[in-house]
Amino acid sequence: MSQVKISGNASGTGVLTIAAPNTNTDRTLSLPDNTGSIITTASTVTPKVPIFSAYLSSNQSIPHNTFTKANINTEVIDSDGWYDNATNYRFTPQQSGYYFLSGGTLFQFVNSATVIVSIFKNGSESSGFRLTQRAGKNSTVDATINGSAIVHANGSTDYFEFYVFHTHGSNRDINGNSWSTRFQGYLIRAD
Repeated sequence: MSQVKISGNASGTGVLTIAAPNTNTDRTLSLPDNTGSIITTASTVTPKVPIFSAYLSSNQSIPHNTFTKANINTEVIDSDGWYDNATNYRFTPQQSGYYFLSGGTLFQFVNSATVIVSIFKNGSESSGFRLTQRAGKNSTVDATINGSAIVHANGSTDYFEFYVFHTHGSNRDINGNSWSTRFQGYLIRAD
């Protein structure tokens, strides 16, 4: 049987009081099985929130008429190590909840071509955003195409990737540097 131990602080002079609310219902407070501080709605300590941000370090060729994963390989931040920037280029959150995800790329397209950026969930375009942009006939457009979405993750197997699609008619590059092709996100509400 586990025990509860309350330890005082030898250098403190304040008195910690645990007060029961005015209730006629039995309540049980369950503590998590980990070390740390208990955060409440009145706490002044900001809880740690999983966050990642990564970018494509060099140009990547994208074939036409094919959704292609952007190999976003350079992390700016990955607070919990949930973004794979070496092999699968995906975010696999290990906390169940709702996440804000965003992604974008700089793309040059011409002659009525269409460009789509999308976040895929578990290998399919079933969740997230899909943003489409078209160039006018006989025109050339350099545009940053981006979007964001709130998505749910189960905290174990769900993963998210950033994909690009275009109808240019031949392979086109998405720009790779710290400001043009990026994928990022953070937890906004745990389950």
